[in-house]
Amino acid sequence: MAFEVAHEKASTPKKEDLKKEIAKFLKTEENLIVMKHVYSKFGVDKSKVIIHVYEDEKLLKKLDSKKEKVKKDGKEKSKK
Repeated sequence: MAFEVAHEKASTPKKEDLKKEIAKFLKTEENLIVMKHVYSKFGVDKSKVIIHVYEDEKLLKKLDSKKEKVKKDGKEKSKK
């Protein structure tokens, strides 16, 4: 899913804050939402947020854990 979030005269919101607001809007639990990307442009007071929303934790773990990457020491490594 994609959302456009306005943040007038403020910096790009934190991912945790965006996740809370999106969960409230979609009437779902925060732990079922995975933030994929937050795109912001310099000087523009809007951000595009890409998320995945899952029906339950079992499905989330099955589908998303294989793609999840962990950033460590500036390098991305696949999680096994």
